[in-house]
Amino acid sequence: MRLRLVASLLGISALLLACDSISWDADRVLVTPGVHAEPNITWECTANQEKAAEAAKWEDAVTVQETIKDDVYQTGLISLRVGVPHIITVTNLDNQARSFRAPGLFAKSSVLKIVHEGTDVTASCLQAVAVAPQKMSEIYLVPLEKGYFDYYETFLSPPILTEVTTLGAVGLAYVY
Repeated sequence: MRLRLVASLLGISALLLACDSISWDADRVLVTPGVHAEPNITWECTANQEKAAEAAKWEDAVTVQETIKDDVYQTGLISLRVGVPHIITVTNLDNQARSFRAPGLFAKSSVLKIVHEGTDVTASCLQAVAVAPQKMSEIYLVPLEKGYFDYYETFLSPPILTEVTTLGAVGLAYVY
């Protein structure tokens, strides 16, 4: 009985900690636009992770585009190359804010900046970018490790809950 109570309290605490990027409106959940860089309890940022992005030749960057429309990522697959600077543009064609959350990719990449609503934002420990309706954000990053990394549109960040709270859009980043 105590174990269930403790587990329930921990779950509620995690839920409350993750609610910094959402707001409530009658019968739906709205994602608040912005760059989310506050590490959660399971997030690991590598020390000096930003060094590769600072040294990259951004004039040679590869642009990769992802669009979210009708709650679905239109591409669903983005390919990135290790050690090569990339600019991931995330365009939101829906009528409410949508997020691009890629914890595995961001943890294994060097992020230089995010251009969000025309403003440069530094977020070396990036969690997610929530794009306002009919807007676009750019993520400047250099992948550091090969692998397959999910990205998704969700309103909660704890790993156990994100699969349950994903709003429908899911994609895959392939780093080779």
